[in-house]
Amino acid sequence: MKINIVKNSCFRFYLSIIILSQFTLYSQEVQKDNKLLDFLCRKWTVEQILVNGQKVETHPNSFDAEFKRDYTFIDGSIKDGSILKWSYDSKNKKIKIFSEGKLIGIAKIINSKQVHYLPVIDEEAGRFVQSVEMYLKPI
Repeated sequence: MKINIVKNSCFRFYLSIIILSQFTLYSQEVQKDNKLLDFLCRKWTVEQILVNGQKVETHPNSFDAEFKRDYTFIDGSIKDGSILKWSYDSKNKKIKIFSEGKLIGIAKIINSKQVHYLPVIDEEAGRFVQSVEMYLKPI
């Protein structure tokens, strides 16, 4: 009888440790997601465009975009009302932008004030529009 009590106590102890560790991991993940959303979810504009490696003059507000907390993406240059979606790939630390389920762009956070955006031309082959790169800054 005494052995069963000890076994049950040990089992409960280990079970509580497992539950608490999972809760801690979940809590850390939520905090990380909130930091990403706090940083990314705002309006952005083009700071610099490179075409074939050459800097192109940009006009103010020539490309405005907005990442929303509901994981929608507003591209100011698209006027047909298309709803774009975005997701964060934590493994590769990249933001993927989709139109109707098709990958159309990949962005990467460079620093606290800049995002590097690459339009995608062929999702299956993973080819980018190599001649175009955009650096976005918050408005």
